[in-house]
Amino acid sequence: EVQECRCDHAAGYGGAHRMARLAPGAAGDYERHDAEDERQRRHENRPQADARGFDGRVRDGHPARAQLLGELDNQDPVFRRQADEHHQPNLAVHVVNQAAAPLREQRAHDCERHRQEDDERQRDALVLARERHIHEQQAEAEDDGRLAARFELLERQARPRIAESLRQRAVRKLLHDLNLDVRRGETLVLLGRSGSGKTTTLKLINRLLTPSAGEVRVEGRTTREWDVIRLRRMVGYVIQDIGLFPHFTVARNIGLVPQIENWSPDRIHQRVEELLKLVGLDTSLGQRYPRELSGGQRQRVGVARALAADPPILLMDEPFGALDPITRAELQREFLALQGRLHKTVVFVTHDLREALLLGTRIALMEDGRLISLDTPQEFVNSTEPTVAAYVAAFGTPEIPKRANP
Repeated sequence: EVQECRCDHAAGYGGAHRMARLAPGAAGDYERHDAEDERQRRHENRPQADARGFDGRVRDGHPARAQLLGELDNQDPVFRRQADEHHQPNLAVHVVNQAAAPLREQRAHDCERHRQEDDERQRDALVLARERHIHEQQAEAEDDGRLAARFELLERQARPRIAESLRQRAVRKLLHDLNLDVRRGETLVLLGRSGSGKTTTLKLINRLLTPSAGEVRVEGRTTREWDVIRLRRMVGYVIQDIGLFPHFTVARNIGLVPQIENWSPDRIHQRVEELLKLVGLDTSLGQRYPRELSGGQRQRVGVARALAADPPILLMDEPFGALDPITRAELQREFLALQGRLHKTVVFVTHDLREALLLGTRIALMEDGRLISLDTPQEFVNSTEPTVAAYVAAFGTPEIPKRANP
């Protein structure tokens, strides 16, 4: 007869876990079945085992080794079974050391392989960069060669044209058949369109240019006979863009030529104040810089500087051309008053017929480097010469100011 019995050890594991059927007289096999139950329990609880070891204990007193044992156990069930059955920590550690050696070798091999791959990639990058640099140099050399060939071709094609242009320039005369005289104390106006030769004529007087043929006489002597510095210091020069030194004060700009002539400081100071009053400026402006003045004030300073050393001749190259109409009219009236007091010999360049009729004692009309006519304002307006008549018609037959022809 078979009877049923409950394992007394079941209570120690949380309740009944196995029912064993024992034959009568089989009580002696109880311990064997209990050991089998214990092994079965450990096997069933294996997935919940922690990293401390297969049976929940810290093997051989080394948690790190126990963790490695757990990792190896997951990979090698045979090793776990042997360790569980024999309960030999030293044997387990020995087996762990034997298993860890191949892992270290594999890791070292992988590191070496990665290093070699990195070296190969770096060598490939260097080779690629070198090839790219060589290619760019070759491309630049080819481009330079093509560009040089193109320049050479253009030079060969342009050389005849350049030579012809230079020849024409050498042959072309800026001024020709120009004969005129400027009377002492008069204002001679050079009138004409742009490029007619007005400024070139002006520069011949103070020897900024020298004539290729003919001669220019100043005070009875040719400009070649004059000492060029002495000639220019006796000729005042007023230009359209004024030409003041921006880092000089107004007083220093005006007194520059007297200072070069070794005037005393007191004399220079007195002359500067006199000229500032003469051109209609307050003496307090002497300490300012050109950038602090208006356009009309700077133009007045330019006139004052040209008159500083009291030169007998005054050259004025469109001095009022860049000013607004109101300021321009004011300076024209001031110039007439100034000339009435000083009686300088003035050569005045302009392209404005009304300005020429207002300021000029005589008017010299120039066209393409030639002198077309030399007349008083009244004679100029009534001239029948075609070029003069066309110029007058362009301005709508302006009236002649009474002050123009004293």
